[in-house]
Amino acid sequence: MKKSSIQQSGEVTVTSRQNETLHWAYLEFAIRSARSPLRPTRPPSQPASRNVIEAIRYSYDFIDAATEFAHAIVVDDIDGSACPDNWLSRFMTRSWPSLSLSDKLGLVSFVTSSQAFWRSESQRQLFEDLRCVRNALTHPGIFGVEREERFSGFADEKPMSSQTRVVERLNPRRRSVANFASTLGTLGREDAHKAVEIAVRHAGRFEQLFGRPGVCLFGRLTRRNQPQNPDAILAAMKRRYFDAAWSAG
Repeated sequence: MKKSSIQQSGEVTVTSRQNETLHWAYLEFAIRSARSPLRPTRPPSQPASRNVIEAIRYSYDFIDAATEFAHAIVVDDIDGSACPDNWLSRFMTRSWPSLSLSDKLGLVSFVTSSQAFWRSESQRQLFEDLRCVRNALTHPGIFGVEREERFSGFADEKPMSSQTRVVERLNPRRRSVANFASTLGTLGREDAHKAVEIAVRHAGRFEQLFGRPGVCLFGRLTRRNQPQNPDAILAAMKRRYFDAAWSAG
């Protein structure tokens, strides 16, 4: 949206406004975290790499924030996208604060386009996999730290060797498409890249449903402050895990 004003000196001032949320920043945080080097050793109180945890959390936060932005596009008439006035849109507006994220995605998509957000069960399952592992990292939980020490004899004061491992199951789901690591101690760079890819594929779906021609609303800003759309982000990935799962349906 642009506004112009003419001053007495003849100068013209043009003020432009663009509505945003932090979804751009969250996706960028996730990408940078996944690319950052991992520390080879960690104390028992930090069984998983900080970069991996942040990549997973920010990937989910991106989807959450992008959903709120999509809702604002539809309901608040951003960029001239008026929300249809029917029972479903009224139900969505009335129930929005109490809905789960998956229900929000489904409703805002169907109100806008009469289409489901996820076009296959595999796509929906990828979201559920990310949600499950993210919740395991952010919701308070108990994990055990098991230490095994070896002594040459009972009289020894110091152990010959000591090994510590974390005992915790993160993802007990029987069915999974993403196949994230099942324990804190085994979460690694591959899991971080999987989380980011899931977020980027959701960004692409947001663009399909709520985007505008010639404008990127759901992407990232490069270091040169240039917008990069989800297709370009995916194309730049050295390895992708979910081409088959996301294209199905």
